Amino acid sequence: RGQTTVDWYDQTGHEPNVNLVLEMDSERLWELMQAAVR
Repeated sequence: RGQTTVDWYDQTGHEPNVNLVLEMDSERLWELMQAAVR
C-alpha cells in the first residue's frame, strides 16, 4: 500500500517526521536498562 522512503538530501522539502539513531553509547544504554529494572 505504501513505500518507505528516506530523503537524506531534503529533495522533497517535507518536514522530517522521524528520529533516526545513527550512533549510540551502548555502555550507557546498558547502565540505563539496569537502573530501570532495579
